[in-house]
Amino acid sequence: MTGGFKLGGVDASTYGITLLKDPDAPMIPGTRDRTAKVLGRAGEIYIDSVQESRVFSLDCMFKGCTSPADLDNKIRAFAAALVDIDGRPKEMPLVFDETPTLTYTVKYAANIPFARAWAGCSKFTLSLVAYDPYAYEAEETTTATVTTSPATIPVTSTSVVKTPAKICIENTGATPVNGFTLKIYY
Repeated sequence: MTGGFKLGGVDASTYGITLLKDPDAPMIPGTRDRTAKVLGRAGEIYIDSVQESRVFSLDCMFKGCTSPADLDNKIRAFAAALVDIDGRPKEMPLVFDETPTLTYTVKYAANIPFARAWAGCSKFTLSLVAYDPYAYEAEETTTATVTTSPATIPVTSTSVVKTPAKICIENTGATPVNGFTLKIYY
């Protein structure tokens, strides 16, 4: 059985939505390649590549509807959560239950195909796009008090892309006994 998801910080089950199967999303997004064609030369010259946006197709179902009117109310409530007051798609955090520390920033993409066969529930495919294709974890902080010179403080990162570190040094005293505190954010 698959887990669910949170969209905009709200659990899908709040809207009566169940995720039917694991999300259809590529392992890694496609690339946008920059190349140049040179007159009189075969092929192309490669310049560089960047990742495209990441698209999620979530097979979902409204469950627990007691009547067609109840289903309509759930549909309207969920549709309203996807757009802002002007009707534009909202940028929202998406978190899957299987990976609760990873957050994508998504908007709904295109239209949402919907099978309106009411028998207590209805299936639909929710398409979401993350224009920034990366998932982010909460910022971690490593704090250490340095009282000797030289000193080494190990810092590890689990990211798979280049992640800058922010280093803050706080002097807690002028004497070597007090040392200073080093905070590293990554």
